[in-house]
Order: sequence, then C-alpha cells, then structure tokens
Amino acid sequence: MSDIRSKFKAKIFQIGDLEDHVWDGVALTHASDPEGDDPVLIPLPIEALRALGAHLLEEIEVEVIFHVPGSSDRFRSSAGMDTDARDFAAKAHAAQKYGEGPYTAHLDEVVAILKEYGHTSPVVLEAGFLHDVLEDTPTTQEYLCRNFGWAVAEIVSFCTDEKGVNRKTRKALTYARMAKQIVIFKAGPEVEIATGIGMSVKLADRIANLRQSHRANPGLLSMYRKEAAAFKTALFVSGHDDAMWAEYDRLVAGV
Repeated sequence: MSDIRSKFKAKIFQIGDLEDHVWDGVALTHASDPEGDDPVLIPLPIEALRALGAHLLEEIEVEVIFHVPGSSDRFRSSAGMDTDARDFAAKAHAAQKYGEGPYTAHLDEVVAILKEYGHTSPVVLEAGFLHDVLEDTPTTQEYLCRNFGWAVAEIVSFCTDEKGVNRKTRKALTYARMAKQIVIFKAGPEVEIATGIGMSVKLADRIANLRQSHRANPGLLSMYRKEAAAFKTALFVSGHDDAMWAEYDRLVAGV
C-alpha cells in the first residue's frame, strides 16, 4: 500500500454540528455513513459554506494521509464494481439515446478509450460509466458517494457541467471552474488525484463524442470544433494524457 503525506493550512468552519475542513478552497463536509463506520466526504464549495452561514472557527496546519489508487481505501473499488457502475448507469440513462442507439453505447466507448490509453483502475472505469449521471439524471452526488465511494463521486462531479441558460453559458462556467481546479492539481498532482482522473475521463468523453461525430453527425462535429480551443485551454496539462490529447488534436483537425 502506498501512502502520501501532505501538510495543509486548513480552515475549519462550523455548520451546525458539522465541522468542515477547507483545503486550498475545497471544503469536505464530514457526515456519518448510515451503512458503515467510515465518514462520507461530500465536496462543498466555499460559496455554499457562506450561504449556509458557516463561520470560521480556526486556522491550523494539518497533515493528511492520502492513499493512492490501488490501496485499500475508497480509491479502490471491490471486484465487479465497474460492472455495477455500468448496470446503474444503464438504468439511470434508460430513457436517453445516443444517436440512434442506447446511451450505454457512449458510456462503453468512453470506458474503452480510457482502457485504450492505459487507464484501467476500477475507480477510473466506474467514473467512466457514471460520468453523466449527475448532469443528465436525478442521481445525486451523495448517492454516488455512498454507493461507489467518495473518489468516484468527486470525479463525476468534476466532469459535470455547470447549470446555465444555454450550452455556451454552461460550457463557459464549466471550463472556468475546471481551470481553477486544475491550477490546484498542477500544484499537487499527487494529492489532487480525483481531479487528475476527472481530466482523463472528461477527455475520453470528448474523444468519444468526436469519434461518433466523424462517423455520423457532421453538425455535432462542427460544434465540437468550435469549442475545441476553449476545451483544451481549460483542461490541457503537459505530461498528463499526452497521447490522448494527440488523438483529440487529430480528430479536431480531421486528420
């Protein structure tokens, strides 16, 4: 098992009986898991803390131990969990189509792309199957946290578009939020593991959409090409998924 120890300047907020630890702008709300003894870590933006009337208790230095994927914590899913994730996603998206086929065709292609580029950890594959459930179905992040682990919930949250009156607004808000998260990721990629995985899943999702657009939908291909620069500006980090980005560039260029 491989652990990473990191020290943070932590701000501790109080909301009722809950203590919220804010590290570099990300709040983790500690709540009890009704099905076990482990705490459920629910991401909560600082803006939400303020809206809830949270007040700062103190600032301290804390040492946090992170288990990397493959260790025996919630970054590693039990055997068969990726199948469970696909089954759940298939039911959640049952009313949706992907082109003329079932939505699972898109989910399967996203996961196949992740595997193609070496992302085979169960938590990555689960997130690949589940990446659209927060955005397109009534599924909540709390549900994902309880049933698939906090890491998967964090990754899917990263991939989820912000709300907005139209696609242009949604994408602008989403890319701005992702860019801020990636700034933190670049400062500590060994810690911000969920963000790094989320970047890979989001890129695999866009590659799947580009491949399908090349096959069957020139109109969507034109739209993705118009968004290409903003998408890459928000998500690209040199040295992270370079081979995937090379395919992305080829698909956008049409070569």
